[in-house]
Amino acid sequence: MSASHAQATTVASHGRESPNERNERIFQSLPPLGSPAYLSLLKSATAAELPASVLVRAYRKLHPSAAADATLDRLLGHNRRYGYIALLYTTAQRRMARLEAYSPEDLVCDTIGEIVATLAGPAGEGAERAWMQYLRQRMEHAYRKLVGRREERLTLRVEPTSDETSDAYDPIEAAGAESIPWQGCVAPNNLEWLETFVQDTFAAILDDRIRAVALDLFSHSPMPISSDDPNDPNTLTGRFGVKRFTIYRWQRAARAILRAALERQNEREIDMSFLTLAT
Repeated sequence: MSASHAQATTVASHGRESPNERNERIFQSLPPLGSPAYLSLLKSATAAELPASVLVRAYRKLHPSAAADATLDRLLGHNRRYGYIALLYTTAQRRMARLEAYSPEDLVCDTIGEIVATLAGPAGEGAERAWMQYLRQRMEHAYRKLVGRREERLTLRVEPTSDETSDAYDPIEAAGAESIPWQGCVAPNNLEWLETFVQDTFAAILDDRIRAVALDLFSHSPMPISSDDPNDPNTLTGRFGVKRFTIYRWQRAARAILRAALERQNEREIDMSFLTLAT
């Protein structure tokens, strides 16, 4: 018997287990995924009883389904109670001085969008084993999308345009309304191109629900997110049978996907501030 094997046997004999062994044990002890007992456990278990990596594994097996949405809601939507994404907030705060015109909340929201867009795919496989590392990777992707690989967009974002003689298109003046639809914040010569680009980009989203919410978000007449009636078919929550927070996550994912696609294209120079105005 090798020394390493003997050491492992000794550790096992003392009743200790590695984090991976613990997660495997917890996962195997879960009620049938998607069952009423599983959904009840999502509401009652502590973070120690349901570690992030276990939830990720369950989500990836359940996706796409209402039970997957409930799993993701617990993982991303109750940080104060469970702390699964506390790392995002502390890291965003540390980067605050470098974010300039962006806020830590901008970075956290965009990172959550990255998580929603990737957790069910190949990139999410690593989250089953190393949740914290996965969070750092998603935040790095979100950060680069916000500020550019060399942070070149920081200066562009905060640079004042005080030229009073400029004849540049002013979306606020042009709209003349109390609330401005996102289309009103895009120069007219780019609007037709951008609307086609948005349609083509979102058509490639594999998840039917995220695709539908994304297209709605950037439509001319977005549906209300919710109403007093949770089953109202004229709202997004009623249409998809999910909570508001799930819709918010899908919308964040849509913004993150569209931002990444716009950064990759080289056909037009597009001011991406309209992404923050789509509601």
